[in-house]
Amino acid sequence: EMKISKEEIFGPVMQLMKFNTIEEAIERANNTSYGLAAGVCSINLAKAMGIAKRLQAGTVWINQYDDFDAALPFGGYRESGWGRDKGEYALENYMEVKTINFPVNNY
Repeated sequence: EMKISKEEIFGPVMQLMKFNTIEEAIERANNTSYGLAAGVCSINLAKAMGIAKRLQAGTVWINQYDDFDAALPFGGYRESGWGRDKGEYALENYMEVKTINFPVNNY
């Protein structure tokens, strides 16, 4: 219930909380209106990937943090934003989708 665990804070802040099970940690991480980014630290990469898939965040770093690449899409879930910046997904902001349908058997 701490403010730091419920709000999206921009600045040199890191929240660290003890947990008893992985399920508890994932539930806490997803229990927010935001979802810009998250981080997972583990020596077991398979376990870290499984956790990352379940976290409701636009970016999940494993064994690192705040590492960006212009080719990777960036954006958040829920109140952390709509759409994505960077990468191929950012191009969708500048595209219009059109459907054209016609009967093939008449040609």
